[in-house]
Amino acid sequence: LDINAHLGRLAIRNDDSRRALEYFQKQVKCRPESIEGYRQLGQLYYVQSLFVQAEEIFRHALTVTPEDTACLIGLGKVLGKLGKFEEAIALLQSVTVTGSSMVLARRELASVFFHAGQYSQAVELLKALTASADSEPELLNDLGNALLKLGKVGEAVDTYQRVLQLPAPPNIAWRNLGVAYNNSGDYDRATHAFETYLQHEPNSPDILRVLADLHMSGRRFDRALGFLEQFLKTNPVDAAVM
Repeated sequence: LDINAHLGRLAIRNDDSRRALEYFQKQVKCRPESIEGYRQLGQLYYVQSLFVQAEEIFRHALTVTPEDTACLIGLGKVLGKLGKFEEAIALLQSVTVTGSSMVLARRELASVFFHAGQYSQAVELLKALTASADSEPELLNDLGNALLKLGKVGEAVDTYQRVLQLPAPPNIAWRNLGVAYNNSGDYDRATHAFETYLQHEPNSPDILRVLADLHMSGRRFDRALGFLEQFLKTNPVDAAVM
């Protein structure tokens, strides 16, 4: 039993990332050949947005085990966060495993394509990943976002609606659907989508302000006033400026 790895896993389950980092740092110091310690350390740095440290760990891990799929994918997504898109894309495209690891590599590749502004490539990948009826809502939501970036508003609306028909859909899909409707000039449906989103996220200042403007344009002044007052309550600095 590797006690440091065991304690590190327990700390992760207890949502104690600081202690988990300490234990896995000890593990790789004591057992520099242990790939698990590098995987865990890289992921812990990643979730804390410590991308430079995560890159260093994953690169070192790949000198120990060059073909480790988890570290290849981990490095690819870290490089994407650091804006090193060309290297990230090449790395993630090199992952040739099958099964769940391939799906993970492809979804991370789609994310890198999106953040690199290569929306057509992101759409192509995400359509393949969401072809089945039981697709993950997060992947469908990402597909809608990429379609919206391409100006394919109708397809984006259809995709967000598909998300919302799934069990326990993410609330962000209502927000994104509102944006798509608003972009298409369908202000009544945009209003409905944004108001549905606010039921779960009542203190979203940008959406409160958009709804105030939408109701103002529709001459529903009482509703506009209500949303604007709510906006000002959640943004006292803006209130002082206004």
